[in-house]
Amino acid sequence: MPDSIIQFGQAGQRMIFCRSESAIFLKSLCGLPWELNGQDGGPKGTRGLFVVDTIDQHFEAEDLRLLDCQIESDAVRLSFCAQNAQNEYLMSQKFSRSKSNKITGP
Repeated sequence: MPDSIIQFGQAGQRMIFCRSESAIFLKSLCGLPWELNGQDGGPKGTRGLFVVDTIDQHFEAEDLRLLDCQIESDAVRLSFCAQNAQNEYLMSQKFSRSKSNKITGP
């Protein structure tokens, strides 16, 4: 069960994130369900918000560890880390609402 729910956007167009201590997943994107039974479940290739491909490796789902989640009134900033034996990769992404209340992302 998620520790917290983060949402912004107008009714029917909401972007909703569920957050636990070490992970975050999308519950709703523009009002459409984006989960499986209230959990970030299903096959590995369908979980998580990001996929990172490097020359050495493909990272997704639980390969990416949530480092930081900053919640603002109109945005969510996420920082992730992925690592293998040779390298550590740090990523940051911001999802925000534009002045017209449309949700923007990557």
